[in-house]
Amino acid sequence: MSGPKTRRRRLAIGVTTALAIVAFAFGTVLGDRDNTPAPSAASRLSLRQLAGERLVAGFQGTMVPGPLRRMIRRGGLAAVILFAENLPNRVAARDLVGEIESIRRRLACAIRCWSWSTRRAAW
Repeated sequence: MSGPKTRRRRLAIGVTTALAIVAFAFGTVLGDRDNTPAPSAASRLSLRQLAGERLVAGFQGTMVPGPLRRMIRRGGLAAVILFAENLPNRVAARDLVGEIESIRRRLACAIRCWSWSTRRAAW
């Protein structure tokens, strides 16, 4: 019952299986040579900066308070949120956003403006 065609098929399947096993073993050995992960950007940050990457702050008025300015400079904030009371008109909004963006900082701070009256974020 075992004809030459069947023997050739079994031989081909056996050879293919053996090659697959060898290729898998070879790839496993080569893949395990360097297990050292590359250092992440977060590994270079201080604990205070890592915490700051999670903080968002707002403030009252149309001028950036000194303590908030220092936090931005040190990279201690992920974002500054502005409310309608911070933005009485377009000119004041442009000036305030320009002031916040001009503060030199170690890490980029996102600026998000939120208007309570419209209930939508304006970037």
